Amino acid sequence: MSDHLTRLLPLLECPACQSSALKQKDSRYPQDCPFELAEMHLHCPACGTAYPVTADQIPVLWTEGLKAQMLAEPDPDSNIGANLQIYNAISEDYQRYTRQLPANARRIQDGARRILGSINGEGPHYHLDFGCGPGQVLGWLAGFELISVGLDVSLVNLRNARKATGALVVCGDATRMPFRAVSFSLVTEASVLHHIQDWQSAVREACRVCQPTGGILLDAEPSREMVAFSPLAVFVFNLRFPVYKLLSYVRKDRYIFRDTEQARLNLKAEIHHQPGTGFPLDELEALFRQAGYQLRLYYSPGADLGTVRPPKLKNVVLNLLSFRNPWNPKLGSFTAIGIQSEELRAKG
Repeated sequence: MSDHLTRLLPLLECPACQSSALKQKDSRYPQDCPFELAEMHLHCPACGTAYPVTADQIPVLWTEGLKAQMLAEPDPDSNIGANLQIYNAISEDYQRYTRQLPANARRIQDGARRILGSINGEGPHYHLDFGCGPGQVLGWLAGFELISVGLDVSLVNLRNARKATGALVVCGDATRMPFRAVSFSLVTEASVLHHIQDWQSAVREACRVCQPTGGILLDAEPSREMVAFSPLAVFVFNLRFPVYKLLSYVRKDRYIFRDTEQARLNLKAEIHHQPGTGFPLDELEALFRQAGYQLRLYYSPGADLGTVRPPKLKNVVLNLLSFRNPWNPKLGSFTAIGIQSEELRAKG
């Protein structure tokens, strides 16, 4: 078994039956796959489910829904399929051009320090970044003396993340994370939750795999209030495709609009980041509370969570067209930190 898989195995569990007794089988996965397979696979003795391992040692602990999308041409009308198709295509450009502002890294680092500062005792301490993409957050937290694990549905993303950061990587679905309960001191995601149709399950799973003394960081997400635009604002918002396509030839961060079909596919992937969608924060808080967590919300945070960043020009225009104050921080994206209550921490 490779060192990569050896280090991961104590953290893994079967997504089908939640057994933590996964074993290595020294034979190829018994089904054809569209990716090269290792001469071994993982097997769950409890339920008999087999899971492939890629030739470059990435365990593929898929749910049935993810399996169906990975074994065939991804269906762009499926949320998982749309994410697979778009990120398999843009992973390297996303790594190169997206979320490059230093303020993004500093905000994630500030949130991680707020969570990890309360952790006592010796390590190792594990960090999970779900929806890790090509590895931005994994890279930003590389100096925190954590053993980082990236979870994503895209093997292209995972390979880029591992190459860029050296993190451990697992292919799987955030709505049924293939990890044992209370495994991670820190669970993060950045601009990912709005890509997940069943976001409630992803939040519950983040709470399940987080240790009582740890915490969860959600970053750069849209509230329902943020994207509650007027019909006039929505009309103007939908005119951006030809403008952004022209800008893509001079603004590298607009790369995705060079291909209009690709840009529209990305809209399907960002299912909760469209006008009239967004997250109801009362429901988000209730989910954390049910899991024993206290949720701290930060609206329009700047380079650290104690500051407020001014709105972008686009948001100023859309909010003015919606007859709202563009400088209201609650109309920007939010960052959230979930930390378990003192009672549960004491029990943990």
